[in-house]
Amino acid sequence: MMFVPFPELIFGSLADFLFKERPPNGRRVQERPPRGRHEDRRPSKSLTNAAFIIENHSKHPRAKYDLEKINLGEGAYGTVCRGIDRKSKAVRAIKTVPKAKVPVANQFKTEIDVMKAVDHPNIIKLYETFEDQRNFYLAMELCEGGELFDAIIEHGTFSQGDVAIIMRQVLRAVFYMHNNGVVHRDLKPENFLLDSKGPISKTMVKVVDFGLSCRWVQGDRMMTQKIGTPTYVAPEVLKGSYGNEVDVWSCAVIMYIILCGSAPFRGKNDGDILTNVLRGVVTFKEREWKNVSSSAKDMIKRMLVRDPRERMTAEHALSHTFFHANSPQGHDVTLPKTMIQNLKAFREVDRFKKAALHVIAQHLNNPEIEKLMEVFIKLDVNEDGQLSQQEIVDGIRRLGGSLPSDFTEVLTGIDTDGSGVIDYTEFLAASIDQKLYCQEQSCREAFSIFDLDGDGTIALDELSKAVEHITDDAAVKEMSIEDLMAQYDLNKDGVIDFSEFLAMMESHEVKRIRTPRCPTQFRSITHSLNIIPEVHGGQTCIVTL
Repeated sequence: MMFVPFPELIFGSLADFLFKERPPNGRRVQERPPRGRHEDRRPSKSLTNAAFIIENHSKHPRAKYDLEKINLGEGAYGTVCRGIDRKSKAVRAIKTVPKAKVPVANQFKTEIDVMKAVDHPNIIKLYETFEDQRNFYLAMELCEGGELFDAIIEHGTFSQGDVAIIMRQVLRAVFYMHNNGVVHRDLKPENFLLDSKGPISKTMVKVVDFGLSCRWVQGDRMMTQKIGTPTYVAPEVLKGSYGNEVDVWSCAVIMYIILCGSAPFRGKNDGDILTNVLRGVVTFKEREWKNVSSSAKDMIKRMLVRDPRERMTAEHALSHTFFHANSPQGHDVTLPKTMIQNLKAFREVDRFKKAALHVIAQHLNNPEIEKLMEVFIKLDVNEDGQLSQQEIVDGIRRLGGSLPSDFTEVLTGIDTDGSGVIDYTEFLAASIDQKLYCQEQSCREAFSIFDLDGDGTIALDELSKAVEHITDDAAVKEMSIEDLMAQYDLNKDGVIDFSEFLAMMESHEVKRIRTPRCPTQFRSITHSLNIIPEVHGGQTCIVTL
C-alpha cells in the first residue's frame, strides 16, 4: 500500500547551516501544528548558561559585529556569515532568518529557548540573539570544519574506527538531550557540524538546528506532529504518535549511511521512501557491507526496531560492543597539575567572580579548553553529559589525583546553578587557569555581557542581574550587592569599569568569613592590590587601601 505523503511540504530548515541546496530526498517535511500543542511548550531556563545569553531586541548585530559580506552558508530559511566582535575580536557565526520565512510564529522562540537550556561539548553554543523589524539573528559558535554531510560526500564512507568516533559523539549529545527533556526531531548529517578541518579523530561533532525540537519527557502525552526529513524520519512519526525514540532511529540511519554510503530506506520519490520507512525492513547487501563488522550491523538493527518500546536507547547504544571493539574510551588523559587547586580556589570566590568565570568559560574556543574538555569526557563515565560528585571523585583518583579532605564541600561550591550535578560549563569555569581567564579578550567578552546598557560600566542593577542565578554557600551568598559593589568599585564612583573588572579577575582571592560586629585585624596582599577587610553589619567585605 502506498503511503500518502504529508499534506504540506516545507523545504529547508529554520536553523539550517546549509552550504548547498539539498537533493529531494533530503527535504524536510512538516505538518503545521495546531495551537496549544503539548509538545510546543517552552523549555525551562534553569541552567546557568541561559542567564548569560543576551536577547537584543530592536537591534541589528551590526551594532556589535563587523559582518563579512560572503556567506558561509545559505538555505531556504536564512543565511550564515562570519561576524567579528569589534571590542573583544571574538569570531562568531551570525545567522539571519527573515521573519517572513518563519512558518510558525513561536517556532523560532522555541529554538532559542532550547539552545539556551543545553550545555554539552557536542551541542552548538548560542551566545546571543538579535531582532529587528524584518529578521531574527543568532550569534553562535563558529565551526570551521563544515557539515558532516559534506564530509560524507567527500569521503564516501568512513572506517569503522572513524564511525565509532562520530557516533559516540552523536549519541552522547542525544543521551544528554533526552535526559534533559529535549527531543531534536530532525537529526541528519546536514545538522551536524565539525568544529575544525582535519582527521575525524581530532574533530568535535556538534549538533545544530533546533528549529523543530521540543520539550518532552517519558510520561508526557505523545507527540503528534508529522515532522522531520523523509530519509531519517521514524515510522511512528508518520503514524502521528511518538516519543524521543525517534532521535535514536535517525542516529541509526546516519550510522548506516556513513558505513556504506547509501540510505537504508530508498525510493524514487518521497512517497516511496516513506512507504519503505513504514515497512521498516533493513537489509545489508553483501557488496556494500562485506567489510563491516557484525557488531556494527547489530547496533544498527537494534536502533531501527520498528516498535519504539523495543528500540535501543541512546544510553544503551553507548555501551554496545561496537564501541568497545572500535573506539575504546579515548586515549590516555592527564589531569592538569593545577586543576585540584583551581577547583578549591573557585569555591572561595564570591558570586560575581563565579559569574564572570562562567561567562568566560562559556565563550572560550575549543582549542583553548581542549585538555579540560578531554578530562570532562573522561570523568563522565556514564556519558550523560553531566558529572555527579561520585564521578568526579572516582575519576580524579583513577587519573592519579590526590583529593583534599574537604573535597565534597569543594564540589558543592562548583554547582553554581544548584542542580545537584556539575554541568559542562560549570566544570570549565571552576577548572580553567588564571592565565587563560585573565586574557583581555576573554575579560572583555564577560564584561560586555554584564554591561547590559553598553555604557562601559557595570552599575548596581547590572551587578545584581549578573549574580542572581549563582547559588553558593551561605557565608558568601549573604554578601549584599552593595558590599560586592564596594569591594570592586576601586575609585568609589558607584560603578565598576573595565579596569576594575580586570583587577578583580587578576586578584588572588581571600576567603570571606562571617565575623562579629567589630573590626578584625587582618591584612592580605593580592597580586598588585593591597586589601583589608572592612565590616558592614557583621559581614566582612574586602576593600582597597
